[in-house]
Amino acid sequence: MSFFKKLFGGSEQPTAQQEEQDRERRFNTLRDDGVRAKNMGALPYAVQCFEQALLLKDDLPTLSYLAEVHVRMQEHEKALPPLLRLAEEHPDNLEVILLLAQTHGCLSQWDEQLSVAQRVLQLEAGEVRALYLAAEAHSQQKNFIPAVALLTQALVARPDYARARLLRAKTLFTMGQFTEALEDTATLAQEEAESEEVLVLHARVLAALGRIDESTAAFEQAHAADPFNHEATLGLGLLYQQTKRYDQALALYDEAIELDADFAEAYQQRGAVRHHLHDEAGAAEDLKRALALKPETAEQFDGNHQLN
Repeated sequence: MSFFKKLFGGSEQPTAQQEEQDRERRFNTLRDDGVRAKNMGALPYAVQCFEQALLLKDDLPTLSYLAEVHVRMQEHEKALPPLLRLAEEHPDNLEVILLLAQTHGCLSQWDEQLSVAQRVLQLEAGEVRALYLAAEAHSQQKNFIPAVALLTQALVARPDYARARLLRAKTLFTMGQFTEALEDTATLAQEEAESEEVLVLHARVLAALGRIDESTAAFEQAHAADPFNHEATLGLGLLYQQTKRYDQALALYDEAIELDADFAEAYQQRGAVRHHLHDEAGAAEDLKRALALKPETAEQFDGNHQLN
């Protein structure tokens, strides 16, 4: 610095190289802070760091970190733009493309999910995760036959793919193919015995096949595992009603309403039970409460306080 600049307080302007070095330093600091925050679970702060870093430098690895954090936070709309960019820049990266397909599905963008999954299958035929995602898109669009075909292909390649087996069972159940669905739910009930979703579906399939005692046992197992599970409660209660075990049904609905005072369907069904037990005042009270909670269900009731 010259004598006059020292004397009068002047300063040299940073050079372009110095500015670039400073920008690179700030970018590295923000990126590294974001990675540390991501690893520690401080996800909102990680997003802030990555977004600020990307303002300083267009960097694909940092963009992938940002997408990952948004996915972990279930902010799928925010994850989609970086994933689209990453898939465009890395068209052969199966993990990125699969994550993109899955994100489309989380946003109920079934056409897009199917298209991206098919793109994966063009890159690697038989990739079971892509088969599943394509099948899920077909199933959501009520294209059940191709969905079952794709899931069967995935299960031939990987028989322990429980997620694919569960989706195939659900799809077959929706199609009314109860015997075929039972093969899957029976397998899942053995392998995924702790899954309430599996137990409830297995119970529903058994009920559809008229195997009431087995269905009741499966619903009871699911309800015991989680008394807050509305689907298990209603399924079990309806079986109690169907087999005229009204006292058990009443006790079940009383417990469900005690756990969740806004459980409209429990009030509906308790009203039906009270009607059968000749408690007309109680039935009317439950009907009023159910309609207050869910007015749109009014047309589902018949004159006996039962669902049509």
